[in-house]
Amino acid sequence: MFKKRVLTLFAFVIVLGGCENFNSSTPATAAPTQNGYRFVPPPQPSVTQVSPHLVTVDTKQLLHAPVQVNVVSGANAVDQANKKALIQPSSTRTLNSIIIYPYQAGNIYEIYAAPMNVTDIEMQPGEQIISVAAGDTVRWELSKTLSGADSSRTEHLLIKPFEEDISTTMVITTNQRTYHLLLKSTKNTFMATVQWQYDNQGMLVNNLSGGAGGASSVENGLPSFNIADLDFSYKTELKKGNKPDWMPKAVFNDGLKTYIEFSSRLQSAPALFMKQNGSGDASVNYRIVGNYYVIDQVMTAAELMSGNGETVVEITYNKS
Repeated sequence: MFKKRVLTLFAFVIVLGGCENFNSSTPATAAPTQNGYRFVPPPQPSVTQVSPHLVTVDTKQLLHAPVQVNVVSGANAVDQANKKALIQPSSTRTLNSIIIYPYQAGNIYEIYAAPMNVTDIEMQPGEQIISVAAGDTVRWELSKTLSGADSSRTEHLLIKPFEEDISTTMVITTNQRTYHLLLKSTKNTFMATVQWQYDNQGMLVNNLSGGAGGASSVENGLPSFNIADLDFSYKTELKKGNKPDWMPKAVFNDGLKTYIEFSSRLQSAPALFMKQNGSGDASVNYRIVGNYYVIDQVMTAAELMSGNGETVVEITYNKS
Protein backbone atom coordinates (compact mmCIF):
# COMPACT_ATOMS: atom_id res chain seq x y z
CA MET A 1 0.00 0.00 0.00
CA PHE A 2 2.75 2.34 0.86
CA LYS A 3 4.53 1.32 -2.30
CA LYS A 4 1.56 2.25 -4.48
CA ARG A 5 1.34 5.70 -2.95
CA VAL A 6 5.04 6.29 -3.49
CA LEU A 7 4.75 5.18 -7.15
CA THR A 8 1.72 7.37 -7.71
CA LEU A 9 3.45 10.39 -6.16
CA PHE A 10 6.54 9.67 -8.26
CA ALA A 11 4.48 9.55 -11.44
CA PHE A 12 2.74 12.85 -10.61
CA VAL A 13 6.12 14.56 -10.04
CA ILE A 14 7.31 13.30 -13.45
CA VAL A 15 4.21 14.74 -15.14
CA LEU A 16 4.66 18.10 -13.44
CA GLY A 17 8.27 18.19 -14.51
CA GLY A 18 7.25 17.58 -18.11
CA CYS A 19 4.78 20.44 -17.95
CA GLU A 20 7.49 22.72 -16.59
CA ASN A 21 9.81 21.63 -19.41
CA PHE A 22 7.06 22.38 -22.00
CA ASN A 23 6.41 25.84 -20.52
CA SER A 24 10.08 26.61 -20.35
CA SER A 25 10.36 25.86 -24.12
CA THR A 26 7.84 28.64 -24.95
CA PRO A 27 9.63 31.78 -26.27
CA ALA A 28 9.82 34.83 -24.02
CA THR A 29 7.95 36.83 -26.67
CA ALA A 30 4.77 34.79 -26.46
CA ALA A 31 1.57 36.55 -27.45
CA PRO A 32 0.04 38.66 -24.68
CA THR A 33 -3.09 37.54 -22.95
CA GLN A 34 -6.30 39.45 -22.34
CA ASN A 35 -8.83 38.30 -19.74
CA GLY A 36 -6.99 34.99 -19.54
CA TYR A 37 -7.08 34.36 -23.31
CA ARG A 38 -4.24 34.55 -25.73
CA PHE A 39 -4.42 37.66 -27.97
CA VAL A 40 -3.23 37.07 -31.52
CA PRO A 41 -2.91 40.28 -33.67
CA PRO A 42 -4.62 40.17 -37.11
CA PRO A 43 -2.38 39.43 -40.08
CA GLN A 44 -1.00 42.48 -41.92
CA PRO A 45 -1.84 42.75 -45.65
CA SER A 46 1.08 42.09 -47.89
CA VAL A 47 2.29 44.94 -50.12
CA THR A 48 3.03 44.13 -53.73
CA GLN A 49 5.65 46.21 -55.44
CA VAL A 50 4.32 47.44 -58.83
CA SER A 51 6.81 48.70 -61.35
CA PRO A 52 5.67 51.79 -63.37
CA HIS A 53 4.35 51.20 -66.89
CA LEU A 54 5.75 53.62 -69.44
CA VAL A 55 3.53 54.60 -72.38
CA THR A 56 5.09 55.77 -75.63
CA VAL A 57 3.19 58.56 -77.42
CA ASP A 58 3.67 59.34 -81.08
CA THR A 59 3.79 63.16 -81.22
CA LYS A 60 3.22 63.12 -84.98
CA GLN A 61 -0.14 61.49 -84.43
CA LEU A 62 -1.02 64.15 -81.86
CA LEU A 63 -0.17 66.94 -84.30
CA HIS A 64 -2.42 65.44 -86.94
CA ALA A 65 -5.20 64.44 -84.58
CA PRO A 66 -8.61 65.78 -85.66
CA VAL A 67 -9.79 68.91 -83.84
CA GLN A 68 -13.24 68.69 -82.32
CA VAL A 69 -15.37 71.54 -83.73
CA ASN A 70 -18.89 72.25 -82.60
CA VAL A 71 -20.61 72.26 -85.98
CA VAL A 72 -24.17 73.55 -86.14
CA SER A 73 -26.31 72.57 -89.08
CA GLY A 74 -29.83 72.95 -90.39
CA ALA A 75 -32.15 75.58 -88.97
CA ASN A 76 -29.80 76.23 -86.02
CA ALA A 77 -27.02 77.20 -88.41
CA VAL A 78 -29.34 79.62 -90.23
CA ASP A 79 -30.52 81.21 -86.96
CA GLN A 80 -26.93 81.58 -85.77
CA ALA A 81 -25.82 83.21 -89.04
CA ASN A 82 -28.75 85.66 -89.03
CA LYS A 83 -28.08 86.71 -85.44
CA LYS A 84 -24.42 87.41 -86.22
CA ALA A 85 -25.35 89.40 -89.34
CA LEU A 86 -27.99 91.58 -87.62
CA ILE A 87 -26.93 95.24 -87.28
CA GLN A 88 -28.93 97.41 -84.91
CA PRO A 89 -29.06 101.22 -84.67
CA SER A 90 -26.50 102.88 -82.40
CA SER A 91 -26.55 106.28 -80.68
CA THR A 92 -22.94 106.83 -81.81
CA ARG A 93 -23.98 106.98 -85.47
CA THR A 94 -26.70 109.60 -85.67
CA LEU A 95 -27.12 113.06 -87.16
CA ASN A 96 -30.21 114.72 -85.71
CA SER A 97 -32.93 112.17 -86.61
CA ILE A 98 -30.80 110.39 -89.22
CA ILE A 99 -29.57 106.88 -88.39
CA ILE A 100 -26.31 106.06 -90.20
CA TYR A 101 -25.56 102.39 -90.86
CA PRO A 102 -22.10 101.09 -91.88
CA TYR A 103 -22.77 99.15 -95.08
CA GLN A 104 -21.32 95.67 -95.57
CA ALA A 105 -22.61 93.03 -97.96
CA GLY A 106 -24.48 90.24 -96.18
CA ASN A 107 -25.47 92.23 -93.11
CA ILE A 108 -29.12 92.48 -92.06
CA TYR A 109 -30.09 96.00 -90.98
CA GLU A 110 -32.83 96.48 -88.41
CA ILE A 111 -35.33 99.19 -89.34
CA TYR A 112 -37.90 100.50 -86.83
CA ALA A 113 -41.16 101.89 -88.21
CA ALA A 114 -44.57 102.81 -86.80
CA PRO A 115 -48.12 103.16 -88.18
CA MET A 116 -49.02 106.66 -89.40
CA ASN A 117 -45.29 107.46 -89.79
CA VAL A 118 -42.96 107.22 -92.79
CA THR A 119 -39.40 105.89 -92.67
CA ASP A 120 -37.09 107.16 -95.43
CA ILE A 121 -34.36 104.78 -96.70
CA GLU A 122 -31.97 107.07 -98.56
CA MET A 123 -29.63 105.71 -101.22
CA GLN A 124 -26.22 107.09 -102.16
CA PRO A 125 -26.40 109.96 -104.67
CA GLY A 126 -26.33 108.47 -108.15
CA GLU A 127 -27.37 105.02 -106.93
CA GLN A 128 -30.42 103.64 -108.73
CA ILE A 129 -32.95 101.24 -107.18
CA ILE A 130 -33.60 98.26 -109.47
CA SER A 131 -36.07 96.23 -107.41
CA VAL A 132 -37.66 95.98 -103.98
CA ALA A 133 -39.07 92.77 -102.48
CA ALA A 134 -40.72 92.35 -99.08
CA GLY A 135 -42.11 89.31 -97.32
CA ASP A 136 -45.32 91.11 -96.32
CA THR A 137 -46.61 93.60 -98.88
CA VAL A 138 -50.18 93.63 -97.50
CA ARG A 139 -49.48 95.24 -94.11
CA TRP A 140 -46.51 97.32 -95.33
CA GLU A 141 -46.65 100.17 -97.83
CA LEU A 142 -43.54 100.67 -100.00
CA SER A 143 -42.99 103.56 -102.42
CA LYS A 144 -40.09 105.23 -104.20
CA THR A 145 -39.33 108.92 -104.63
CA LEU A 146 -36.47 111.20 -105.74
CA SER A 147 -34.63 114.26 -104.47
CA GLY A 148 -32.10 116.52 -106.17
CA ALA A 149 -31.25 116.65 -109.84
CA ASP A 150 -28.46 115.75 -112.22
CA SER A 151 -25.34 114.71 -110.26
CA SER A 152 -27.09 115.13 -106.87
CA ARG A 153 -30.07 112.97 -107.86
CA THR A 154 -30.86 110.70 -104.88
CA GLU A 155 -33.42 107.92 -104.73
CA HIS A 156 -35.45 107.24 -101.56
CA LEU A 157 -37.52 104.24 -100.52
CA LEU A 158 -40.41 105.16 -98.22
CA ILE A 159 -41.74 102.56 -95.75
CA LYS A 160 -44.94 102.68 -93.71
CA PRO A 161 -46.60 99.82 -91.74
CA PHE A 162 -50.38 99.63 -91.32
CA GLU A 163 -50.20 97.76 -88.00
CA GLU A 164 -47.94 97.69 -84.94
CA ASP A 165 -46.08 94.66 -83.53
CA ILE A 166 -45.46 93.13 -86.94
CA SER A 167 -42.21 92.41 -88.79
CA THR A 168 -41.01 91.33 -92.21
CA THR A 169 -37.83 91.21 -94.28
CA MET A 170 -37.02 93.30 -97.34
CA VAL A 171 -34.36 93.16 -100.07
CA ILE A 172 -33.35 96.23 -102.09
CA THR A 173 -31.19 95.78 -105.18
CA THR A 174 -29.52 98.76 -106.84
CA ASN A 175 -27.07 99.31 -109.66
CA GLN A 176 -24.26 99.25 -107.05
CA ARG A 177 -25.15 96.88 -104.20
CA THR A 178 -27.81 94.82 -102.37
CA TYR A 179 -29.40 95.74 -99.02
CA HIS A 180 -31.06 93.25 -96.64
CA LEU A 181 -33.43 94.81 -94.11
CA LEU A 182 -35.44 93.52 -91.15
CA LEU A 183 -38.49 95.74 -90.72
CA LYS A 184 -40.09 95.99 -87.28
CA SER A 185 -43.27 97.92 -86.54
CA THR A 186 -43.72 99.41 -83.06
CA LYS A 187 -46.38 101.57 -81.50
CA ASN A 188 -44.41 104.83 -81.49
CA THR A 189 -40.72 104.27 -82.27
CA PHE A 190 -39.70 104.82 -85.88
CA MET A 191 -36.63 105.89 -87.85
CA ALA A 192 -37.22 109.12 -89.74
CA THR A 193 -34.26 108.67 -92.11
CA VAL A 194 -31.68 105.95 -92.73
CA GLN A 195 -28.41 106.73 -94.50
CA TRP A 196 -25.34 104.58 -95.18
CA GLN A 197 -21.63 104.74 -94.52
CA TYR A 198 -19.77 102.72 -97.14
CA ASP A 199 -16.50 100.86 -96.75
CA ASN A 200 -13.22 101.72 -98.46
CA GLN A 201 -13.40 99.11 -101.24
CA GLY A 202 -14.01 101.62 -103.98
CA MET A 203 -17.01 103.16 -102.19
CA LEU A 204 -17.04 106.46 -100.34
CA VAL A 205 -19.10 107.79 -97.49
CA ASN A 206 -22.66 108.79 -98.31
CA ASN A 207 -23.04 112.45 -99.37
CA LEU A 208 -19.48 112.83 -100.62
CA SER A 209 -20.18 115.83 -102.81
CA GLY A 210 -18.57 118.09 -105.33
CA GLY A 211 -19.63 121.63 -104.41
CA ALA A 212 -23.01 122.23 -102.78
CA GLY A 213 -24.94 118.99 -102.81
CA GLY A 214 -23.05 117.52 -105.77
CA ALA A 215 -22.40 113.83 -106.38
CA SER A 216 -19.32 112.11 -105.02
CA SER A 217 -16.33 112.52 -107.29
CA VAL A 218 -12.57 112.18 -107.41
CA GLU A 219 -11.02 115.17 -109.12
CA ASN A 220 -7.54 115.76 -110.47
CA GLY A 221 -5.17 118.51 -109.43
CA LEU A 222 -5.07 120.44 -106.17
CA PRO A 223 -7.64 122.60 -104.35
CA SER A 224 -7.19 126.35 -104.71
CA PHE A 225 -6.67 128.44 -101.60
CA ASN A 226 -4.76 131.48 -100.41
CA ILE A 227 -1.69 130.40 -98.44
CA ALA A 228 -1.81 133.55 -96.30
CA ASP A 229 -5.27 132.62 -94.98
CA LEU A 230 -4.43 129.07 -93.87
CA ASP A 231 -4.71 127.96 -90.25
CA PHE A 232 -2.72 124.81 -89.37
CA SER A 233 -3.85 124.57 -85.73
CA TYR A 234 -4.88 120.93 -86.01
CA LYS A 235 -3.56 117.79 -84.36
CA THR A 236 -3.95 114.23 -85.69
CA GLU A 237 -3.68 111.20 -83.40
CA LEU A 238 -4.04 107.46 -84.04
CA LYS A 239 -6.70 106.27 -81.58
CA LYS A 240 -7.23 102.69 -82.71
CA GLY A 241 -5.48 100.12 -84.91
CA ASN A 242 -2.17 100.27 -86.74
CA LYS A 243 -0.89 103.37 -88.49
CA PRO A 244 -2.65 103.41 -91.88
CA ASP A 245 -1.19 104.34 -95.26
CA TRP A 246 -3.78 107.13 -95.38
CA MET A 247 -2.52 108.86 -92.21
CA PRO A 248 -3.08 112.61 -92.78
CA LYS A 249 -0.01 114.62 -93.71
CA ALA A 250 -1.58 117.96 -92.75
CA VAL A 251 -4.92 119.44 -91.71
CA PHE A 252 -5.76 123.15 -92.10
CA ASN A 253 -8.56 125.60 -92.90
CA ASP A 254 -8.78 128.90 -94.79
CA GLY A 255 -11.60 130.37 -92.70
CA LEU A 256 -14.29 128.87 -94.92
CA LYS A 257 -13.24 125.29 -95.66
CA THR A 258 -11.13 122.60 -94.03
CA TYR A 259 -8.53 120.60 -95.97
CA ILE A 260 -7.08 117.20 -95.04
CA GLU A 261 -3.89 116.43 -96.97
CA PHE A 262 -2.73 112.84 -97.47
CA SER A 263 0.79 111.74 -98.40
CA SER A 264 -0.21 110.35 -101.78
CA ARG A 265 -3.25 109.89 -103.96
CA LEU A 266 -5.80 107.79 -102.06
CA GLN A 267 -6.11 104.14 -103.00
CA SER A 268 -8.64 103.52 -100.23
CA ALA A 269 -10.67 106.39 -98.79
CA PRO A 270 -11.36 106.44 -95.03
CA ALA A 271 -14.73 107.65 -93.81
CA LEU A 272 -14.88 111.09 -92.21
CA PHE A 273 -17.14 111.81 -89.23
CA MET A 274 -17.65 115.19 -87.61
CA LYS A 275 -17.51 115.23 -83.80
CA GLN A 276 -20.63 116.88 -82.39
CA ASN A 277 -20.76 118.81 -79.13
CA GLY A 278 -21.53 115.98 -76.71
CA SER A 279 -23.90 114.21 -79.12
CA GLY A 280 -21.59 111.72 -80.82
CA ASP A 281 -20.41 111.53 -84.42
CA ALA A 282 -22.16 112.49 -87.65
CA SER A 283 -21.38 112.14 -91.34
CA VAL A 284 -20.20 115.30 -93.08
CA ASN A 285 -20.25 116.50 -96.69
CA TYR A 286 -16.83 116.58 -98.35
CA ARG A 287 -15.20 115.90 -101.68
CA ILE A 288 -11.86 114.53 -102.84
CA VAL A 289 -9.54 116.76 -104.85
CA GLY A 290 -6.32 114.97 -105.74
CA ASN A 291 -4.88 113.80 -102.39
CA TYR A 292 -7.02 116.21 -100.33
CA TYR A 293 -10.34 115.95 -98.53
CA VAL A 294 -12.14 119.28 -98.88
CA ILE A 295 -14.83 119.97 -96.25
CA ASP A 296 -17.12 122.91 -96.93
CA GLN A 297 -16.95 124.29 -93.40
CA VAL A 298 -14.40 124.99 -90.66
CA MET A 299 -13.98 121.76 -88.76
CA THR A 300 -13.02 121.69 -85.08
CA ALA A 301 -13.04 117.93 -84.32
CA ALA A 302 -13.46 114.84 -86.46
CA GLU A 303 -12.51 111.21 -86.92
CA LEU A 304 -11.21 109.32 -89.93
CA MET A 305 -12.24 105.67 -89.90
CA SER A 306 -11.55 102.69 -92.15
CA GLY A 307 -13.62 99.52 -92.57
CA ASN A 308 -15.98 98.96 -89.64
CA GLY A 309 -13.85 100.93 -87.21
CA GLU A 310 -10.68 98.82 -87.15
CA THR A 311 -8.57 101.99 -87.63
CA VAL A 312 -9.50 105.38 -86.19
CA VAL A 313 -7.55 108.65 -86.50
CA GLU A 314 -8.74 111.62 -84.43
CA ILE A 315 -8.45 115.21 -85.67
CA THR A 316 -8.68 118.07 -83.16
CA TYR A 317 -8.41 121.85 -83.53
CA ASN A 318 -5.99 123.44 -81.04
CA LYS A 319 -6.31 127.16 -81.74
CA SER A 320 -5.02 129.05 -78.69
